[in-house]
Amino acid sequence: DAIGQGVGAVHRASQCRDFDKLYETKGDFQRAPEFRRLVVIGCTGAGKSTLLNVMGGWQFVQDQSDFNWSWKDKGDQPPLFQSPTTASESVTQSTAFANLNWFGNDARPFIAVDTPGHDDTGLTDIEDNKAAQEKEIKLATDLHIKLRALGHIHCILVLHGDVTGNRLNPAIHRVLRMID
Repeated sequence: DAIGQGVGAVHRASQCRDFDKLYETKGDFQRAPEFRRLVVIGCTGAGKSTLLNVMGGWQFVQDQSDFNWSWKDKGDQPPLFQSPTTASESVTQSTAFANLNWFGNDARPFIAVDTPGHDDTGLTDIEDNKAAQEKEIKLATDLHIKLRALGHIHCILVLHGDVTGNRLNPAIHRVLRMID
């Protein structure tokens, strides 16, 4: 009917369709467009944000004079997902998504979902164990609510921080069990 068509048109018009922009609220996740959906989870410092930036078309280049690595902006846009300056530093504080083009290819749009690291080393700095548990619950709840709002996922990529290990740690296993 006309009312149903009007509601659908309003929903499409309010979709979060801008590219190279972070969306972070539950409402944003509910209005995500129908692109392929990739969720990246893993421990703090595993490279989730860095990988998503590269997949979105930014380049991580090494300076030949001092051999330091740095981001090359895409046009006038710096990398979208925050990357840490050290491997154990946690930067991503909440689950967020962005509409990106697969390695810069405009014909291959996808939704990249970046998640906070699990087994966050920053939680060990909290002396009160209850506070650490509450922070972990808050991060897991945020992830769960936003993924439910997203509706469906096409791919979950798990990054390990330990290149020699081949087993899921308990925190990653708990996260995977939340996704139904």
